[in-house]
Amino acid sequence: MIDDQIRPIASTHNVYGASADGTIHRLRPEQGARLGPVKGTVATNGYRLIHLRYAGTSRNALAHRLVAEAFWGPIPKDHVVCHLNHDRLDNRIENLLVATQSENMRQSVRDKRPVGQGMKGVSSPNRKLSEEDYREIKALYSTGDWRQVDLAKRYGVRQTTISLIICNGRELDAA
Repeated sequence: MIDDQIRPIASTHNVYGASADGTIHRLRPEQGARLGPVKGTVATNGYRLIHLRYAGTSRNALAHRLVAEAFWGPIPKDHVVCHLNHDRLDNRIENLLVATQSENMRQSVRDKRPVGQGMKGVSSPNRKLSEEDYREIKALYSTGDWRQVDLAKRYGVRQTTISLIICNGRELDAA
């Protein structure tokens, strides 16, 4: 078991650090930001996103990559950081693994987890469409009076989402 100390993240000029429980911490006061744990937000893809501010710049970074970097050093550009239990919000160091994208895909197949399955459609906390919206989109499109692009504007989603609902028969997991 790795200790609970906070390890600095080199790519942030050591302004931020990570603990083994997956929490990102601000270590140095800069640009008026508070010290201590950084909450971040949950992105539409289900990963925790951290807004970093240091050295006069700001950027967003994925929390699991920051944790991995703090404990294992820089992540090679051709590698990804995987969640062993497939929970995108579980950023504990013992739940992370650095691998190539193809290794990550093979592991998903071994675990009988369909590739690309995740926080989509009605299971996403950030979903835009309800079950009723899906039925209504199909009904409106079937009248012939609506184009996909117009439905996308009406429901605040991309045209490709409408296309998946209508053309591919994708249902609630298609968002």
